[in-house]
Amino acid sequence: MTNPLMELHEKATASEASADWMAFYQALSGTALIVPLQGAAGATARPMTVQADGLTSVIAYPDIDSYASAIDKPGDYAEIAGVQLAGMLVTEESGLSIHADPPILIGQEQLAWIAKTFGAEAVSYTHLTLP
Repeated sequence: MTNPLMELHEKATASEASADWMAFYQALSGTALIVPLQGAAGATARPMTVQADGLTSVIAYPDIDSYASAIDKPGDYAEIAGVQLAGMLVTEESGLSIHADPPILIGQEQLAWIAKTFGAEAVSYTHLTLP
């Protein structure tokens, strides 16, 4: 079964039409992304990251099924709405790497736009600590 978010990304990539990209970003903002954590969930937990295109990017999965199928053993994770994650990552000057084949990399400019357009300023009190 294909994830609807991934289907929207494939459509946007294939057409490059602004309406298709808007649909993808809007869906991303409302999707509860799965962010694997280093360490136990709590105040000291940090999101797992990857270096991509010269930017530290937080790794996220589009749903719990894709996360579960990609890991060897259970681990702690946070479930965060895309719009909230975008706002946090802009503050941290990080990118977002959505687990796919190939990974979907979302840079600071797109994250800032998502945060501004879809209201991430409401969660500006949230802070991620990157490794």
